[in-house]
Amino acid sequence: MEKLKKLSQLSAQMAVGLSLEQMLVQASDLLRVHYKVDGLSLWDFDAQERCFCCTFYTGSLPSNLGKFIPETKIPASLLDPERFALFTTKRHMNAEETAFLEQYRRHEAAVADYLLTPIAPGEAIEGFLSIRTTCLIGDWKEDDLDTLLVVISQIKERFLRDKYDRLLKDLQREKSLLDEIQDIAKVGGWEYDLATQSMYWSEETYRIYGYPVGSTIDAQIGIQHYEGEDKAKIIADFEQLLQSQTPYERELRFKDARGKLKWVRTTGRVRVTHGKPTHAFGAFEDITKEKMLINKEHDAHEYLATIINNLNDVIVTVSDTGTILTANARVEDVFGYTPAELVGQNVSCLMPSPYGEVHHQYIESYLKTGNAKILGIGRELPAMKKNQAVFPIELSLTEVLQDNEPHFYRHYQRHYRAKKCGRQNLQIGLFQSPDQFTERVLV
Repeated sequence: MEKLKKLSQLSAQMAVGLSLEQMLVQASDLLRVHYKVDGLSLWDFDAQERCFCCTFYTGSLPSNLGKFIPETKIPASLLDPERFALFTTKRHMNAEETAFLEQYRRHEAAVADYLLTPIAPGEAIEGFLSIRTTCLIGDWKEDDLDTLLVVISQIKERFLRDKYDRLLKDLQREKSLLDEIQDIAKVGGWEYDLATQSMYWSEETYRIYGYPVGSTIDAQIGIQHYEGEDKAKIIADFEQLLQSQTPYERELRFKDARGKLKWVRTTGRVRVTHGKPTHAFGAFEDITKEKMLINKEHDAHEYLATIINNLNDVIVTVSDTGTILTANARVEDVFGYTPAELVGQNVSCLMPSPYGEVHHQYIESYLKTGNAKILGIGRELPAMKKNQAVFPIELSLTEVLQDNEPHFYRHYQRHYRAKKCGRQNLQIGLFQSPDQFTERVLV
């Protein structure tokens, strides 16, 4: 009667806000005194590591506190919630289950029975509460056992509440981190529920659209911010995504809720669950600055090309093998070739014999030794037009070292400035790394 009274008091105390550890300590002390309990342990499932960790232990030494049991080491029957009613005892365990539990006790201790109860709020077991006794649990009085089960139930409830709180904090922390990353990267996300036809936007997606976070949105609101051809493209992409699960990725013009013009990169995919499409989702990225930089770079190249094409000089760029890569418009007036005709040919086509035949040797020699006889010095040489006519030019070479990287990354620019005796000039740029052509500055 006395122990029943104490268990009832403990049960009442647990209901008024003890921490999980306090509940376990008090329950362990009472069970040891009145029920000949050798030990009590709590095992928490770590979903990431796929193992059970002992987070509380009282009983004979050595302690199990902090030990990990891989999920694969536990008998499959003990991981099935349907295996249990409320708990199981040694009498109802098979040989494999009993042998497993025997591994986690001090063998000198006279353990007569086990009470193992799962913590399983759903289809998966989140933990175990294990009690070892030096007497048979079947000998306990029914009232004692009922009161004990109430205490166990409150421990399990507190365990799940604490675990939920931890998961919620982790989720909030991850969400905050994701929101910060999205804000820095200007990348948001969206999700469309195919069953309810409801739309979800991340906070960054709201910001890109220019709406207050949490505003009511749907698929049509999202689409209406595109205009003209871009609107038709996104409508077709979204319909194809829903009808045939065809993914898409687009860079489109966009106007936000404040009327600000933007460029966005939007993607769409379908999530399939149990063989059935359930959600459409994707990323939504503000690429306005990226587009502006590309446009500025394009404008700069256009501006440079305009200047180059209006010079009196002929400018030809060649690779380290002598292949012509570009030529300005002036080349047609001086040499009779259009720029398109020259690209891909060897620069020796602009030189009469014997200069054309040995020009590649000059290039190879310079790349190996760095010595050039006409570096920075004007020199008169013959050149050859498309019609094979030969005419004199003045040729000089200027070298520009653009970085100090190793040889296989480094490239040189060499400019041959040529002047015909009738004010006709030729400038040839030599590049060691062809992938740098779009970055060149011709002087």
